[in-house]
Amino acid sequence: TRARLMAHTEEYMLKPGVFVKRICCGFDHTMVLMTDGTVIGWGNNRYGQVGTPKIDGLDPEYVLRMSTLPDEDPHLTELKPKMLPLVLIDHPGRGKVRVKYIATGGNHTMFGLEDGRLMACGRNDWGQLGLGPNAPASVHGVADVMSMFKQEIREVVCGASTTFCILHDQSGYGVEGGHVGEVLAFGRNDLRQLGIFTKGTKGKVSDPTQVDALKNKSVITISANEHTVVVCENSEVFCFGLNESGQMGLGDRRKIEKPEKPEWNKQDTRLNVTVGAFHSLYLHKLPTASGHTLYEDCLY
Repeated sequence: TRARLMAHTEEYMLKPGVFVKRICCGFDHTMVLMTDGTVIGWGNNRYGQVGTPKIDGLDPEYVLRMSTLPDEDPHLTELKPKMLPLVLIDHPGRGKVRVKYIATGGNHTMFGLEDGRLMACGRNDWGQLGLGPNAPASVHGVADVMSMFKQEIREVVCGASTTFCILHDQSGYGVEGGHVGEVLAFGRNDLRQLGIFTKGTKGKVSDPTQVDALKNKSVITISANEHTVVVCENSEVFCFGLNESGQMGLGDRRKIEKPEKPEWNKQDTRLNVTVGAFHSLYLHKLPTASGHTLYEDCLY
């Protein structure tokens, strides 16, 4: 059986026995990770967020120069799913290196490779690719985030202009499945979206930096946009970033100057969370005697 992936009205035929493992969407680009470790992407590639190089000579069937759009500079757009060149990278002595996980931000994409490397592409005006202070404002193709090499990354989460890397140490996982280890972040922090509150870090953070708001916490999940919500073990919830629409669920719209913990959170329940640009959804989860999970309330 061959799986089919539909993008608008176009059909992309997958190899026999290969299926979709994960789909991630940015503001206007889509990335798909396959079970064989390959990645395809399509959509707006103005900042390089699809991962294909911005060069002339790309297959005209896949690429169109959108000169009619009301932008100051015409940009390339991938109109059909296209295999990314990063999966063709050879590793000395190990052959082809495959992608283990992907994450998309508003206009950037992160890739974790099997050999421990973290790759990045797309918009980098806030340092959201983690390439350091001298990196360009956008990356077409893919770049190696050298400072994260061999960091044992468990999960990468991207916000609109932010990136979080959840690491783990020798203690492994927490009791409730949280990742025991520090969380490193980079990108936009002018509203403390990264949860980094140390002096001198307000604004652009272009190098992976420890999230001091989550120090010594066992993180279960992170969801981010221009605000960030983190669920930790023992039902702890931390919020930071933009709150002008009350999107943190704190009961007000005050400016956030420190990590906030919502007072409504019940200590006897576990939570999951997902955030949009101006809202958050919290899901209460109650374990049953049979070991199954009962989803009690959806809070927003």
